[in-house]
Order: sequence, then structure tokens, then C-alpha cells
Amino acid sequence: DDVTYEAGKIVELGEDDRSVTIKLASGKTLTTERANVLRANKDKQDGVEDNTFLRELNEATILHNVGVRYAKSEGGIYSTTGHILIAVNPFRQLKIYEEAQI
Repeated sequence: DDVTYEAGKIVELGEDDRSVTIKLASGKTLTTERANVLRANKDKQDGVEDNTFLRELNEATILHNVGVRYAKSEGGIYSTTGHILIAVNPFRQLKIYEEAQI
């Protein structure tokens, strides 16, 4: 699996204060420049319908939130960021488009 962003915790700051060592959720340890690290949201914010409600709003948190909504069984393929609609192609049949709803 290709992973663009992965959650982790900073375990050590470099002596130059420009690098950090991170323990990733997968168990791996990674050392990188501090500028490459993006802040994450608390788990209780996972799956909000509107991304503007996320405390930390960056590419990683938007992708994570859209992924969490997509994984929901009711097919959360629609998310918003303010007035902008984000739609994910589900590649599967969804109950929201059954005859009773149309």
C-alpha cells in the first residue's frame, strides 16, 4: 500500500531543532525535517461532514476525513469544505441511490 500521510507521534527533536524523529502508527520510526510534519486532529473529529470544522485543516487532515467518511457503511461519499463539495466515486452501489430515495 502506498501511504502519502501517516499518523504518528514526535518522539525526539533534533539538536538543530529542524529535524524530528517520529514513531508512526505502523510502528516504523522515521527521521525527517520538521517542515514535513503536519498537525493532525483529535480522533473525535474524524468523519465530520464539513472540513471547515476540523481544528487542523491541511491536505493530510482533509484526505483523512474524506477517507473516514467514505469508509462508512452508508457511503459518505459527499463532504464539504465550506461551499465546496467534495465527491468520491464509490465504485459500488449505495443505498442513498435506491429507488425509494429517488
